[in-house]
Amino acid sequence: MKHYDPTDESILILGRTKKQNPLPLFWTGSGLEFITSGAELSVEFETDYEVFEQWIRVEIDGASVLRMPLEKGRKKVTLYRGLNPQEKRHVKILKEMQALSQDDKAKLLVHGLESDGEISPVQPYPYHIEVIGDSLTSGEGLQGAKHLMDWGSLVHSTEGHYVEALGKALNAEVRHISQGGWGAYISWDGKTDCAIPPVYGKVAGPLSGADNEALGAKEDYDFSSWKTDAVVINLGTNDGSGLHAPEITAEGKAAFTETVKNFLSVLRRCNPDAYLLWAYGMCGTPMEAYILSGLEAYQKESGDTRVSYLSLTPCPDEWLGSRSHPGRASHALAAAEIAAVLKKVL
Repeated sequence: MKHYDPTDESILILGRTKKQNPLPLFWTGSGLEFITSGAELSVEFETDYEVFEQWIRVEIDGASVLRMPLEKGRKKVTLYRGLNPQEKRHVKILKEMQALSQDDKAKLLVHGLESDGEISPVQPYPYHIEVIGDSLTSGEGLQGAKHLMDWGSLVHSTEGHYVEALGKALNAEVRHISQGGWGAYISWDGKTDCAIPPVYGKVAGPLSGADNEALGAKEDYDFSSWKTDAVVINLGTNDGSGLHAPEITAEGKAAFTETVKNFLSVLRRCNPDAYLLWAYGMCGTPMEAYILSGLEAYQKESGDTRVSYLSLTPCPDEWLGSRSHPGRASHALAAAEIAAVLKKVL
């Protein structure tokens, strides 16, 4: 068996992180991707948590073959064995759970891989796409029966996810920057300190605790290390709840609109060559007018023509997954709608 560090040049690191060994996986959809031969493959993980365990999912040649929670501590997990050692396989190892802002101990590290074959790199992706959002972008509701209403890592997944489907549709490497319950300006329960824009410039800004800080979560992110071709913003759903839409006060409307305008300015500064697409509506569109107002104010001030708005089709009741969140059919439609726009502008 041959050992490979997670930072080996043959391995594509997925998701925003600090490149080091062991390698921290902070965000939904972060992980490793590579081509490998051999009959057997295992990965050594290290994890900790106080409330909810970390989950991973493994794809081989585009098919999901494994989904599991990880035990606390440092352990080797066999992903498969007994396959034809002569065949080459396209492997993706993905983190299923979002960055857990409410759990200081939550972490997932990769110490290395072991294979009896050779690991080689995947073909470089022609596009890089970052998607910023809330629980929809964290994959909440994509696992579990429709009647399941308990919150936890079980119901989060990248399988059937609109971001992953978008990546496949455009042959793009994708990244999730998301936190369930958070908004552009205010969270679902009215907390203005639970918003994505203030933490966007950090490696993994929502995380807290000494362990995550030591791993680099609070460090400034180097945007030149992964240049985006498009940034998709799927925020506004929780803002609508936090501002009690449609009975939003004049002050709330003004604050939200200003936040949209300012966040677009930040995104342009951080991603100077990217197309900016605000895509919203999987759970209804009560904040659409205020998003458009903020976007128009940004365009008027900046003259930026590489930015637009997309109204996503709301999820019908029959398409809901667990926790009253959009299920896989809704995610598939959202991916197709976003891909149709980006195909025209990339």
